Amino acid sequence: MLKKIINKNKFEIFEKIAVRIDHAKIKGGLFNLVPQLSGIYQQRKIKIILLPAGRNNPATLDVYCYLNCPFKLSIYHEGKILRILKKIGFYREIETGDMEFDKKYFIRTNNGMAARNFLMDYKSKKIIDSFMSSGFNTVCFRKKHINIKKQNYSLDEDLKLDKVLDLLEKLNVLSGKVNYC
Repeated sequence: MLKKIINKNKFEIFEKIAVRIDHAKIKGGLFNLVPQLSGIYQQRKIKIILLPAGRNNPATLDVYCYLNCPFKLSIYHEGKILRILKKIGFYREIETGDMEFDKKYFIRTNNGMAARNFLMDYKSKKIIDSFMSSGFNTVCFRKKHINIKKQNYSLDEDLKLDKVLDLLEKLNVLSGKVNYC
């Protein structure tokens, strides 16, 4: 019964957001453990997924913006474990030349030149920094989408209409920047 109530709240939140999304579709509802909202926002396909907590995984908010991306790029908070793995040569990362940004984030890519060109743009770095500063754990660019993930999200805070629209707007701006790399 508790799962039904929790998913009902998520479904109601998605209904409020769906009003601002073209061709919005909500999957999930009362019995599905993975509520999803998909549609078109500012001419780009988007998807929001609320993954439930599992035995070894926290609940996760996944937001996708679909596009054709010419490179793969993953940005994570640079923590102690990543620093150690870099020092022993287990992981290699690129550097943007912005010492403050490079110190805060671990950056991996399959195309260093394209990723550096993209990250040289001040607005792109500012948007990525705003995602990470607001609790998102990763920003990933893949062949067909940009994805941001936040673990232990708050329904009441992270899924407020204005916050979701701000996230989608920023993802849309990043999508436009990727097209110019």
